[in-house]
Amino acid sequence: MAIPRCRRRLQIADPNPLQGTNNQYRLDGRYSDCANLVAPGVFPIVRYLESLRFSVAINCAAGHYYMLNNGSASAAAEKQNGVGHPKYRP
Repeated sequence: MAIPRCRRRLQIADPNPLQGTNNQYRLDGRYSDCANLVAPGVFPIVRYLESLRFSVAINCAAGHYYMLNNGSASAAAEKQNGVGHPKYRP
């Protein structure tokens, strides 16, 4: 699902690493403008996809933001399987 614009700037991801860290990012946001190759983190992913032996379409509409982190899917699976945090168990 894409949204035409992202009103909350702090929700737009900047996955570029913080200096001196190996797993912390400038902004761990929820959305990315993946059609914009100069948006933070987009070009390395596109370059990787283009290096694959098979063709991968980059289906991002210009000016739309796509969710990167879907927090509810894993919680639903945990609840269904009775694992994970007790809050999510049946």
